[in-house]
Amino acid sequence: PAAMETALKLDKVEFVTLLLDHGVELSRFLTIRRLRDLYDDVMTGSTDVEASAELVKGLVEQEKMGVLNPCCSRDQLEEDRDDLLSLVGKVICTKLLVGQISSLYSEDKYLVREDTDQADSGKMQSRASDFENPMQHLLLWAVLMNRRELALLFWRMGKDHIASALTASKVLKSLAKVADSEEELDLSLDLNNHADEFEQLARGVINECYGLDKKKSHDLLIRRQENWGDTTCMAIASSSRHLDFMSHAACQSKLNLIWKGKMALYTSWWKLILSTFLPFMIFTIKFVDQENDQIQEVSPPVSPAVSPRGKTPRSKPQKYVHRAKRLLTVSWKLGTKGIGPLQAIYNFHVAPVTKFMYTAFFYVAFLVIFSVFILTDLNPLEEKPIGILEWLTIAWLASLLVEECRQIIAEHPQSFWHKIQIWFSDFWNMMDCGLLLMFLLSLILHVTVRAGPGFEVVR
Repeated sequence: PAAMETALKLDKVEFVTLLLDHGVELSRFLTIRRLRDLYDDVMTGSTDVEASAELVKGLVEQEKMGVLNPCCSRDQLEEDRDDLLSLVGKVICTKLLVGQISSLYSEDKYLVREDTDQADSGKMQSRASDFENPMQHLLLWAVLMNRRELALLFWRMGKDHIASALTASKVLKSLAKVADSEEELDLSLDLNNHADEFEQLARGVINECYGLDKKKSHDLLIRRQENWGDTTCMAIASSSRHLDFMSHAACQSKLNLIWKGKMALYTSWWKLILSTFLPFMIFTIKFVDQENDQIQEVSPPVSPAVSPRGKTPRSKPQKYVHRAKRLLTVSWKLGTKGIGPLQAIYNFHVAPVTKFMYTAFFYVAFLVIFSVFILTDLNPLEEKPIGILEWLTIAWLASLLVEECRQIIAEHPQSFWHKIQIWFSDFWNMMDCGLLLMFLLSLILHVTVRAGPGFEVVR
């Protein structure tokens, strides 16, 4: 274990590979104390501190000064390293992987104390594995330290390769932004190049999967990754703007399937628009019905030259059988093949493309109503009470406020502050917030300002 720890700290990839080939088990090697020591030794300068490690060290120090006391000295930070893993976890969750992982190394067991009793108990506990997935934590450590070969090694040894590569790329992109803000241009360029390499790895894996089985590749993109925040690969790629990965045929075809819901992909735009305003046109649309895949057992042929006696019977191999998609039309008779009218109406209205068209239509209607209200119906309350057009405008913006609150609550992190932070990271959400605040201000002025020159100025 000591040799492996030294090889990791000194970035000796060949030696690490050699030790792994000779039977070193990472599940037994990686303990909480060793992981803390890996971060501590690389960042505090027991070896030459690398630029990326220095950058992470600065983020950790900022996090600790914010938690303890703004006037806390850096000398005190150097001496107190018991909660180093907890601070690293907060940096990853709140600054590098915002909205993806809600908590990391936050339990009390990740507090490593230096007294002898704790050290002895730590040795006794190290017989059992402290981490269920040690490759994941070593991958994060290697990525934060910007050690390319080690990161690639642990990525290959781990699982959930697409999600792991996209997450590593997201971490590196976030670090590159921090480096750019501190005018570390060379480091920022190097981190961005490293992030692009991981994005290409994720694209390569999905490309291989898509060539073998398109259906399973689509399922892989939307399967929740428990090890990476219980989110999906497409959500990770979207949040970190992995445009090259999202441009792959697997992602684009899955987005098309999601966009039109259960309607046939070739449904034309004119038919969708007419169905929005003329509901009876929904019954002319064809819908897709895809049954669940089934598992069939395949019995391999037994060679007559080999006797099966005395051997443990092997389980029969299994394979998935994909059911072909069937196009269903609306059927008005019970017991006939097709889809019912109510089910057709429901499938049409829950499709994202339908929600988009309704949103666009009502937004244009709101702009028309708001313009007419401002130009013709905006008068002091002493002369005329609030009219129908203004009440419609208030109701529309109240519904928008309810929708924005729903979006905040529906965000993945459990912490309400993290939900707000993720919601504000989107440009259009900030625009909606500005719109609501400006309308609230105008409504207050309309109610409080009386008729006269002041009202004309406010108007």
